[in-house]
Amino acid sequence: MAVNIGFEDEVDRGLVERHGGEITKELTQINVVAAEVPEQAVRPLGQNPNVEFVEEDGTMYALDQVTPWGVDRIDADVVIDDDATTAEESQIAIVDTGIDPNHGDLDVAGGYAIVKARGPYDKDWADDSGHGTHVAGTATALNNGKGVVGVAPEIKLYAVKVLDKSGRGSFSDVAAGIEWSAEQGHDVISLSLGSTNHSDTVERAVNFAYGEGSLVVSSAGNEYGGQVTYPAAYENAVAVSAIDEDDGLADFSSTGEEVELAAPGVDIYSTYPDDDYKTMSGTSMAAPHVSGAAAYLMAEGMSNVEAREQLKDTAEDIGLDDDEQGAGLVDVAAAVGVEVETGALEGTVTDISDNPIEGATVEIVDTGDTTETNESGEYSFEEVSTGEHDVTASKDGYYSKTKKVTIEEGVINQLDFSLEETEDAAPVIESFVLSDTSNPAWARVEVDWAVSDEDGDLDNVKLEVLDGKGNVTTKKTIQVSGSGASGVDELKEKGAHDSFVKVRIVVSDAAGNTTSKTKEI
Repeated sequence: MAVNIGFEDEVDRGLVERHGGEITKELTQINVVAAEVPEQAVRPLGQNPNVEFVEEDGTMYALDQVTPWGVDRIDADVVIDDDATTAEESQIAIVDTGIDPNHGDLDVAGGYAIVKARGPYDKDWADDSGHGTHVAGTATALNNGKGVVGVAPEIKLYAVKVLDKSGRGSFSDVAAGIEWSAEQGHDVISLSLGSTNHSDTVERAVNFAYGEGSLVVSSAGNEYGGQVTYPAAYENAVAVSAIDEDDGLADFSSTGEEVELAAPGVDIYSTYPDDDYKTMSGTSMAAPHVSGAAAYLMAEGMSNVEAREQLKDTAEDIGLDDDEQGAGLVDVAAAVGVEVETGALEGTVTDISDNPIEGATVEIVDTGDTTETNESGEYSFEEVSTGEHDVTASKDGYYSKTKKVTIEEGVINQLDFSLEETEDAAPVIESFVLSDTSNPAWARVEVDWAVSDEDGDLDNVKLEVLDGKGNVTTKKTIQVSGSGASGVDELKEKGAHDSFVKVRIVVSDAAGNTTSKTKEI
């Protein structure tokens, strides 16, 4: 196997050769060699007192466009790749905190401000919060080879600013934004907002928009299993609940008979002001997945009533209760009639002596699909979308391994794994100190941390800011290696003081062991 070996002092070429290795590259200034060595030589090499680390010589890639997991999960990526299907004849209004008009991954056709942006912005409808820009990216981020791609990247995007920089707006402001959008003839009106209180004014605006031919899509609310909020609860709005990557109901999601569809809403990576990107969670993140899906149907000439029924008729049943998923998970490919090309994947997981490993977990990383090996070490997936995938095999007591496989349509594709046994210890958090450095404009926290691992296989440290309900609002991942690491890192979010309640540190090693600790700011 290909490894990198880091030495404490001078490179010992003889040591590598005595273990059956062949040096392929030497980095003389940092005392590291790249080598091909037998898998059984990895552990004894790492135990040599002159060796600081032995790591797999992995692969890095150009940081091109990312397909967020939610876009992939609802098969929007399949539709994007289908040249015969487009949403460019459709229009969507994001009725929210505004949209960054200058973000390189968004093409905003225009906008309107009921509530004007506060600050040095060149458009009254610019986003002074971040929420609206994030929602817009999920629905419509461009397929331009950078950043992220949205559900319907060719749709005409409009910003309707009805919420201020704190994410608040009056009933009349929201109603005025819905009314304006309907007057413009926008096909889809996306509402990632809500209140537990009914408003006759907002309901009348939703009814007006629906009567004018707009499909009104709204987040169901973040009431932790409580009521569906308004306007999602109104008859003429499509209420969307949120699921996580395991197809489970997000713990924060509202539930109720009003829920019509479910969509991804946990850890959604999307656009953020100032040409930035951010991961956020909420039913606010779920709704634009459905809004983008609806745009394709409206572009094909369906009415709002027809599009609504088509989305429900083609939704995927993911096994949740009706008041949690409604008709099911929105499925863009099924809704527009684009077939998902698939092939089968099977293989074995063994140890380095070719003995089968029972109960190993095999995961297709980009889809999150998992299975376990049987007593013969065999695994199989019946349907995997065509193209390249990363697949990981893991089991406690063994080093996990990730391989690439290219799935061909209509055939059984083979991928085998050989795992090395380990007695790896969990990493340790040596210190974890928080300093609140917030100012009126920014919520900030400085994290002074140190971690260690007696096996010398540290992998990464995650720093996560949690709000009062335990939701992750901001996070940062630091890649580490060796037996010890430390740092001082700042986490910040503009104007989000209420969401900065706790910080969690999670340290992981290469064997998949993790240790975490949480502190209040």
